[in-house]
Amino acid sequence: MNRPEAIEWHLGHMARDASTGKHSEWSVGAPVSADVVQEHQRHANFLIALFSESPYSGLEKRYLELKTVLTSLQNPHTKNGTLPYLGNEIRTRLDDLLSALRAFDDRTSHDLKKSFGENSEPFRTFKEALSHEYDNEFAYRFMFKLRNYSQHCGQPEMAGQVRSSRAADGTTVRLASLAFDSRELLRRFNKWGTQVKEELKEIDGRFEVEPIVDRLMFSCGQAYSKMLVSQESAIRSASAFIRTCDRRPDGIDALPCFFGLERGQGIKSGTTDWSVKFVLLEIANHAEVTLNSAKAVTGGNC
Repeated sequence: MNRPEAIEWHLGHMARDASTGKHSEWSVGAPVSADVVQEHQRHANFLIALFSESPYSGLEKRYLELKTVLTSLQNPHTKNGTLPYLGNEIRTRLDDLLSALRAFDDRTSHDLKKSFGENSEPFRTFKEALSHEYDNEFAYRFMFKLRNYSQHCGQPEMAGQVRSSRAADGTTVRLASLAFDSRELLRRFNKWGTQVKEELKEIDGRFEVEPIVDRLMFSCGQAYSKMLVSQESAIRSASAFIRTCDRRPDGIDALPCFFGLERGQGIKSGTTDWSVKFVLLEIANHAEVTLNSAKAVTGGNC
């Protein structure tokens, strides 16, 4: 293992062969200080934690997994014999979504408090946004309480209904729905809180799962977007710094990267101890696109 002071960093690129997509050659580029490499990594880690590895990203993944199984119910080519399996799979995916919902709230709050403090704008914005969704959106309120139901009573019971018919062109059309039963939920659990309890009493029967799940994600997306907008300056600064590390020549297909070389040495395949750190342009671009979408969703207000 080389000592850090024995490593000399360069900012260059790896070119790719247009026909194969493989790295065909590299250019070590000009020397840069270790501070630049560390600053790039700091900004990249900030954006990764906020976007691709965020609790919201995990929630979104679980939502899409549940939606995929729900869509399978509508597929006319799905054999009837597999429907009980799909029902069990939906219950499992719903449990996963509820766990991810808890993590979205708890982990995001913890990370914001740790990074910025309990009195910071990002932390306050996120908590106020969640409170707003709880106060104004039944689906968020209900799923928030369903987390506790699931923890104490297990998977909630759901009733399914599947109907198949022939369209005018002879193709098979399947209509499927899955529903909670408010009466059964009230019978099995008594800690819904006054508001949700009264709403479940008013429903007094079945209500479909999928619209509730969709509205939940809309609410969480609103809160996440407001939290991003509250960090706009830091996000744009991080993205901008990462882009300054892109020094590829125009007109070539290449990946910008840092080369760590033994001081005073060049790259000699098989003989030189060297390392590569790619400039993470993809996360910088993703951050800018997602932030712009968040501003559009929230009207630029956090």
